[in-house]
Amino acid sequence: MQVAPSPPPYGYAQYASGRALQSDMGVTVDPAQRAALDTAVANMGSTPTKWAACTESLMAAGAPLPCRTAGNPLRCLDGATHCGTVLENTYEPFLELDFHEYVPDYNGRMYFFMIHFKLPAEEEYARLMFHPLEAYGGDTQVNRGWKIDVYDDHHHDLPVQCQDWNYGSSATEYVDGLVDLHHLCLTPTATDEEYEVMSKVRFVRITLIGQYRQIWFDEINIYFRAIIDVELSTNETYTISASRWPPPPTARIPEPPAAPDPPAIPIANCLFYINEAKADFEQYVVVHEPCGLTQERCCALADEHNRLETSAFVDSFVLSASGCCVLTSLSGGSTSVTLPVDSMGAKIGWMPYQMGIAGMGVLVVV
Repeated sequence: MQVAPSPPPYGYAQYASGRALQSDMGVTVDPAQRAALDTAVANMGSTPTKWAACTESLMAAGAPLPCRTAGNPLRCLDGATHCGTVLENTYEPFLELDFHEYVPDYNGRMYFFMIHFKLPAEEEYARLMFHPLEAYGGDTQVNRGWKIDVYDDHHHDLPVQCQDWNYGSSATEYVDGLVDLHHLCLTPTATDEEYEVMSKVRFVRITLIGQYRQIWFDEINIYFRAIIDVELSTNETYTISASRWPPPPTARIPEPPAAPDPPAIPIANCLFYINEAKADFEQYVVVHEPCGLTQERCCALADEHNRLETSAFVDSFVLSASGCCVLTSLSGGSTSVTLPVDSMGAKIGWMPYQMGIAGMGVLVVV
C-alpha cells in the first residue's frame, strides 16, 4: 500500500462542540461589543454546535464565539456539559469535530491523516495547548498534553485510535513563534487494516488532559489522504491500480427477531416558558441531567425522577440553550407548584433566560 500526497484539507468539520465563552475570555470588551456578541449568539438559535468559530466552514457560517473554553463561571455557556465551578469547567475540556456527512473522494478510500491546530500568536495563549499557566500549576505530568479519540458515522469507538500526542505531534512543548501544530494519527508502521479503519473516521474529539486546562485555538483543520493500491506489473514497474473496496463480508445466518420493546411510559405533561426562568433557580436544583436534550425529554426525566425517587420531589426543570437539563423543586417538596403573579399576571421573580430552546418548565399534576 502507498499513500498519495496530501491534497488541501478535506472534510472541513461542520460542527464543533464543547463549552464556549460568551466574551473574549480574559479580555475586556465594551458594552457595545458585548451586546453585539449576545445578539449574535441569540441569532444562532438552538444550534450550539455551530457557535464556536473553530473551522473554516464555521467561520464562513458566521459562528460568533471564539474557539475557546471557559473557566470563569460568569462567562461560561452550557455546551456538551453543564457549566460549574472553575475546577469543573477546566477539567479535561474537549472539542469534537463532526463531519459525518463528508463523502470522501476515491470512492471513499481516504483515511484520516492529520489534524492541524492553528495556535494563537501570543505565547501565553499558545502554551495552553501543552499545559496550564504557572498560576494554575504549570507544566506537570498529570496536566500535560492532549488525546484524540476517533469514531465512526454512528459515533462508535473505532478499533484503531490515533497515537499519543507525545509521539504523533510535531511539537511537545511551546517554542517561540509556534503557531502551526500538527498531529499525525497513524504511526509510520501502520498496517493496511489500520488505514482501512481510519477511512471510517467521521467524528474526532480533542481532549486536553488534566486540571485547569483551556482550549484556545485560532483554527483547526482535518486532513484526509487517499489510500492507493499498488501492484507489481509484468514488466516489474510499479503501477497504480484503480481504488477498490475490500471484499464483502461472508454471509451470516440470520438471527431470530428480537423481542418487542416494552410499551412506552406515558410522557409527563409540562408547561414550558420559553426564554424565561426563575431568577434564583440555582438554589432549587435537585438533579443535574445530561445535555443535548429537548424540553419533552427533560420533562419526562422529571416525571421519571418522581416515580423512582422518594427523597426529593421535583416540580420543574430548567433547560439551557444547548439542552442541558436540571431538575428543580420550586415548591420545596410539595407535589404541586404555584407561580406567584402580579396584578398584571406577570410571574414574580422571573427573568429573561438565554435564547433558542432555553427556558423553564413546570410539571402539570393531573
